[in-house]
Amino acid sequence: MEERRLAVIVFTDIVGYSRMVQTDEGLALELLEEHNRIVGELIDGKGGRTLKTAGDSFLASFESAGAAVAAAAGIQQALAVRNEPLPEERQLHIRIGIHAGDVVFTDDPAGGRDVLGDGVNVASRVEAQAGADEVFVSHDVFSITYDRVPFGYRDVGVRDLKNISRPIHIYELLWDPARAEEADAKPPRASAGPSKSGRVGMFVAIIAVAAAAAVIIFSPSQITDDPLEARPALAVLGIEDQTGDEGGYLGRIAHDAVEQYFYEFQPVRLVSPLRVAKARRELGVTDGNLEMGTVDSLTQLAGGRLAVTGQLSRRGEALHLRTQLFDLQGEGQVLVRRSWTAGSDDELLSLIDSACAAFQDRLSDVFGFEIEEGRIAPIGEMTTKSLVAYQHFVRGHDLTYAGYFDEGAEELIRATQVDSQFALAYSLTACTFSFAKKDSLSAHYFDLATKYADERLRAGTGLGSLIFQGNTAWGEGDSKTSCDRYRLATELYPDEREGFLYHGLCQQYLVASEAQSAGDEAARTEALEAAVENYQRAASLSPGFFPIYFDWAYVTKDLEGTDAAVRLLSSYLRDYGDGPGGDAARRQLAQLRSAG
Repeated sequence: MEERRLAVIVFTDIVGYSRMVQTDEGLALELLEEHNRIVGELIDGKGGRTLKTAGDSFLASFESAGAAVAAAAGIQQALAVRNEPLPEERQLHIRIGIHAGDVVFTDDPAGGRDVLGDGVNVASRVEAQAGADEVFVSHDVFSITYDRVPFGYRDVGVRDLKNISRPIHIYELLWDPARAEEADAKPPRASAGPSKSGRVGMFVAIIAVAAAAAVIIFSPSQITDDPLEARPALAVLGIEDQTGDEGGYLGRIAHDAVEQYFYEFQPVRLVSPLRVAKARRELGVTDGNLEMGTVDSLTQLAGGRLAVTGQLSRRGEALHLRTQLFDLQGEGQVLVRRSWTAGSDDELLSLIDSACAAFQDRLSDVFGFEIEEGRIAPIGEMTTKSLVAYQHFVRGHDLTYAGYFDEGAEELIRATQVDSQFALAYSLTACTFSFAKKDSLSAHYFDLATKYADERLRAGTGLGSLIFQGNTAWGEGDSKTSCDRYRLATELYPDEREGFLYHGLCQQYLVASEAQSAGDEAARTEALEAAVENYQRAASLSPGFFPIYFDWAYVTKDLEGTDAAVRLLSSYLRDYGDGPGGDAARRQLAQLRSAG
């Protein structure tokens, strides 16, 4: 049986073992047995699994990059202690390589497990670059673990590896405390207070702040004078997960995918997911199959005319999707009620494509728009064709916005390892590292998001498209275009916090800074006051979302003094201190107080 999944692969082998065998075969076998015991115990002790031993080599897998690195360091440290009192001929020196990637586990005829795939090949080639007593890791492992293990890294550089199609950036793990001063690869942390350049590094990277709120690959559409309010408003009320799977990720993915589709489907206006969630809370509606009366009430309270609901279930190994599209105007009617079945989980996104195409065709008939003018790319083209990558993306999103930045980044990086062109995952990884104040990593993943984003992105009017355009102009120092893009986002998507947040950032860190440089204090004050208005609007749409308050506090300090900024953060802590932003707010509050 085959099983494809992400894993952290560790390769080890003894340096000079062939020479040992030729010199003294008996001693070589004795040392090999001791080596196998030491290495095997440390792999097991850190939660790893030895998959294969071949001669003097070990092949092991871990679910955690941090555990794999800790095991490798522990092995080298144990061998160093062992070797110290022994003559050279009885010493054991090994090299270790580590990489995280997509692999295929297979059952071998003897009842064991073997592993194949690109992740294994890269780990093997990384290991071959190392020398005696060295641990080399790929950039993917470094980026996940560099501040989560008590060791530094030395940048070895980018290398072309045999039979690997792309260059691999390699780092040496400095497991020996005596070499700690050699560490040169740890990204610098941001300073306590903001600066123009530092905040660009943080916020130009944030393209996707919610899984359904921003899409990186868009279809072209032109900005028109048509007011958005004239278009029928559609609310995605939910795709209920009836699969019985732990976590309900398939239903969540289906729900998000439908929302993403309608963000980019210009003939209709998607009701903000924030507004739908608020309507659910006000009516006390939990997840579950919705009766027609509840659908009507939810849709009206959220400000919509159209509504999408659905149910995802299993029939043996097959997935079954039932969806409904309602028009609640007047007496209300069902525009679409269809069912689709797929043979495996991997076909989930194809089911969503089928459902959304049916919705699009029916809406075209009802509202009379030209279908080819409004048709957009399939969901897989807009995000990823890989369900596994999407699952990691959803987990990473949830962890990030619960305040678990390191864990969220790890899941998001796994998404990009499954699909190396998953631009949305790169962008949210950049966002996560931004929140964690790791600006160099944030910039790296923003560059990757930009690299893999379709060129059509630059002409789109979806929320994520406009934010991306504003971010790009920001990076180029074009404050007018940057603010114009964010302002348009607030006009087209008045129920979304992102446009207001970014417009505030642009006013605070670009427009105000330019006015200050020009010596125009009145214009600077006007820009800072405009930033506060945007932050207030963003906070009204998403109370408790701390990134809004971070910059709001600093602009308040500029305008009204430290005491006013302290009052703002104290108020935040009183209302939301138990939430994911509480710790960050307390740290910022302490910094403001200490700075006076």
